This record gives sequence, C-alpha cells and structure tokens, in this order.
Amino acid sequence: MKLRIVAGSLRGRILQCPAQQLPFRPTLERTRTSIADMLQPRVSGCAAADLCAGSGSFGFEMLSRGAARVDFVENDLRCAALLRGYAEKFGVSDQCRIVVQDVADFVRTSKGRYDIIFFDPPYGAEGMQALVPSIRLMLSPQGILLYQRSRRGWTEEESNAPPFETRKFGDTIVECYNVRNE
Repeated sequence: MKLRIVAGSLRGRILQCPAQQLPFRPTLERTRTSIADMLQPRVSGCAAADLCAGSGSFGFEMLSRGAARVDFVENDLRCAALLRGYAEKFGVSDQCRIVVQDVADFVRTSKGRYDIIFFDPPYGAEGMQALVPSIRLMLSPQGILLYQRSRRGWTEEESNAPPFETRKFGDTIVECYNVRNE
C-alpha cells in the first residue's frame, strides 16, 4: 500500500506499507488532506503527537507542512521500525521521537504539551473513547485534539464531552476537541 504526503516540503514522498503484514488501517488521503488543510494555520512551528501512529502518515504530513516536531506513539515494533526508517529517509529524524508504548500508558505518563494531537486508534479497540479526556489534558492552551473513529458501533451516550466540531468522511468520523471545548 502506498500513502503519499500531500503538501509541504515532503510533498509527493511515498510511505510504502506492506498492508497485509501490518496491523493498522491508514487514514485515507482525502481525509488527511481535509484535516491538514483545516489545521494549516496552526501547524507552523507546532509540537504534534500522532497517537496510534501506524504508518505515520499524519505525523509526516504535519512535519511536511511546518511542524517543529512530532512524537509518534506506536506499540507495534514493526510499525515503529518503519517510522524510524521513514524519518531517516526523509531527513527529519531530528524532528521526530518514536515512542514504542501502549497509547494508554503514554497518555498516563506523558508530561508533554502538544499543539496538535491526532488520535486514530484501531477501529473496534476497546476503551479508546475513554482516553479522550486524559488526552485533552496534554494539549497546550490553544491546542486541538483530533479523534478519528468509525461511525459503526458508537453512540452519543459514550462521549464524555461533546466535540466542538465533527467532520464525516464515509465510515470515518473525526471529532475535534480543545482544552475547554468552547
């Protein structure tokens, strides 16, 4: 599977992912493009986190568009190795931190503050919505959390706090949160 970086200094670079061997579902290019375009005014010089990073396509898109640094959090060793390889290949290793850790453990122990957090857990994974309030605490005062999830098997009652914006892309929903959701 080939994933293309859409804009910025790394525009056109390809993330080549052996889909049948890796345990993730990449965010579609049109979804990534729409989200990245929405975030563009916030990206320059920002600190970002790509939680449940998988291919890292979102984090590399942020670096390409001007993020100062991205922390990629991924618990699969094969995915983490791919992320390191791409960071080296693209010449952005000094702007990346690859954290091989379960996302719940990372959220519980992280001291970082982020301007942009992209949280895209595997669809159907248990307990992921429950992490949203804790992840929001990791945001800088003007930061934004984007939580990507499936429409299937989810009800409004499960949400701890309503997002300030929701975008729909086929079966995918991206909920936007800030520190206060005002």
